[in-house]
Amino acid sequence: MQEKVGFEHSKKHFNSLSAKIPIASFRGLFADMFSEATKLIRQALIEHETAFFDIIENSEFKKQFIVLGKQLKRMPRGYEAFTDSSIADYLKYKNMYLEFPLTDQEILTSKDFTADAVEKFLLMKDFNHFLNSALKDFRFPDKRI
Repeated sequence: MQEKVGFEHSKKHFNSLSAKIPIASFRGLFADMFSEATKLIRQALIEHETAFFDIIENSEFKKQFIVLGKQLKRMPRGYEAFTDSSIADYLKYKNMYLEFPLTDQEILTSKDFTADAVEKFLLMKDFNHFLNSALKDFRFPDKRI
C-alpha cells in the first residue's frame, strides 16, 4: 500500500507540475529558480522517501515516464549525510521533470489522443501531488521595485 503524504494542495501555491504537450513529449516540471522551493522538495524527499519511491518505482509509471532534470555532480551542501542513502541521486536534482517520449506520428495516428493523454496525466498525478505537497508553504519572493 502506498504511503500517503499528509499535505493538502491549494491552487494559491506554486504549481510544481507544468503539464505541457510539446512535440515529442509530455513533461512535468519542478523548476529550480527559487532556492527555497528546492530546499522544500529536498526535505520532502528525505521525510517521505518511501512515498516518493512508491510513486516512481510503480511498474506502470516506470513504463511510461523517465525522471530527468539538472543534477549536481556532488551532494548539495547540507545534505552530505545522505550521500549513501537510496534517495541521494534525487537530492542532487536542481530541477526535475517527467518525460514521456511521444512522436508526432503517434499523436496523428492515435485513435483517441485525448483519452491517451488523460491516462498519462492521471499516472503523473501522484508525482504532481508529491511535489505540490512539498511546496505547500512556498511563497514567491516579493517583487523588487
